Parts: sequence; C-alpha cells; structure tokens
Amino acid sequence: MTCFHETINFQSSLLNKISILSNENYESYQTLLPFYLLIYLKDTSFAQKFIECFKIYLGRCCMKRIFTIIMIGILLVGCAKTDSLTEHDWVHYDTTCIETIYFGKDGHFAYYSDEGNPVNDSDLYDQYSYDSKSKKIHLKPTGDMSIQVLRYEKSRLLLNIDGDIKEFFDSKDKIIDGANPSDLAYDKENITDGFSSYLAILDRDGSQIITAPANCDGDDPKFKEYELFERLADNVEYYSWTYNVDQSDVESSYTKLTDTEAFKIIEDGGAIGFVWYNKSAKITKIVFYSSAIIE
Repeated sequence: MTCFHETINFQSSLLNKISILSNENYESYQTLLPFYLLIYLKDTSFAQKFIECFKIYLGRCCMKRIFTIIMIGILLVGCAKTDSLTEHDWVHYDTTCIETIYFGKDGHFAYYSDEGNPVNDSDLYDQYSYDSKSKKIHLKPTGDMSIQVLRYEKSRLLLNIDGDIKEFFDSKDKIIDGANPSDLAYDKENITDGFSSYLAILDRDGSQIITAPANCDGDDPKFKEYELFERLADNVEYYSWTYNVDQSDVESSYTKLTDTEAFKIIEDGGAIGFVWYNKSAKITKIVFYSSAIIE
C-alpha cells in the first residue's frame, strides 16, 4: 500500500506541476503527463515510480497516447547514444604541416594548415551537410571536392578527401595530445609521403591489428578506449625505417620486411609506424619507425 500511495502522490505532484502551466481541464493534464514522466526518468531514483505510474496511466490512455510515449522514449535513447563530428578541431599530422578540419553545428566548414592557409581548394567552400546513410559530407557551394567518413571512433576520424585517406584526431582530447610524428625534416627520401596516420601498433589478431594513437601507454588503462581493431588488406606491404643523427651526420636505413619479420616487431612490443589505408578503411602499408638524434 505504501508504494501505491507513493505512486499516486508522485503522479499527483506531476499533474500539479502541469496545472501551473496550463488552464486546460484535467484530461489535458493527463495528455502532458507522459512528457513529464520522461523528463523525471532521467533521474534513476524515479525509475521505479515511473513504472508504477505507467501502469496506472495505461488504464487511462488510448493507444495513440501509448504510441506517443514509446516513440518519444526511442528518440531520447537514440539521442543519448548519438555522437557528433561537430564542434571539434580535427587535426591531421601531415609530413610537412598540421592540417585542421572543422565542422560547425551551424553548418560552417573550414579546412586549413597550421599556417592558416586553405588545404587545396577548401577555401571555395564554407558550408556542409552530412548524409548519415552514405556517410558523405556534402560541401556548399557545390563543387568538385568530396569528403566521406570511413571511420569515426573515440577521438579518431578517418576521412577520404578527394581520394586521399587521412586520419584526424580530436585536438580537444588532451590524453592523445602530442601523438604526432617529429623530426620528419630528415626524411630526405620522401618515405612518409601520403601516409594516412601515425600510430602505435600494439598487437595482431589474425587478419587484424590493434592500433592506438602514437603516444599510447599500454600500461595506462585510460588509453584502452582509444584502441581499434583494424582490418588488413590483401598483400600488405611492411617496411622498417630507422635513422640516426649525430650532429650533421645522418644514417638512414629503409628496408622491406616479410610478414614474419613485421609480425615479430609487433609481438616484441613498442612498435610505432606510419600507416596507409585504402578506401575501404583497410591497412595497405606500414612503415615501422625508429630514430636516435644526438646533438
């Protein structure tokens, strides 16, 4: 009996709240009741009371009102799980500069280098819209530049921009701040040209490998959520690139690896490298990288 009276009081208090805002009759208050119940549902302490009130309400509602409750509930759950590409400065660490791409909540679009210059012809566009079904980003005014989302997971965004596959990181995520390659000025042979991302390569599982931002600390649990299982394309190419710099003397070594040699590097731990993806978001090439600089 206590629970029942508590439920009645809870329902009555909601109706009283509605009555303050409305001059309609009691039936109108009942129509608004499910909306208030859904609002209170956000507080888990009201969950049990919601269930009891809902049972009472079922006896008083028509099917139309029941359908309304269900649809609103679905929408609320859907919204809670929806993550957005907007309001982030997404950065890509290129060979010669840092690129930033931005999608505003108001539809504003920008794509520029760290010097403030537009990347390619991106300055011809200032608005965008996103088609979630095709995962295509349509730019306005209409032109030749195309962008497609290949993957979006925890501060990591893989885009196909006019055929160039590039991974961008959320610049606001301080945990992975500093996951960029350095000292590429010594890349005199253009070994890293066109790479998609610079990553830690943590492990291999059959036709997949596990990657994470390059500054990943495998012993730190907060990095776990940044790890991704990545698919490997057929006939992946593996290379090892090392260089040692002793003042003005540079020794560089670039060697193609067999699958066995590459997997051994991964299994030994601490592997970092440049990664290339294809349009299906599969890895086609990895250049394992290490360096030593003595000044």
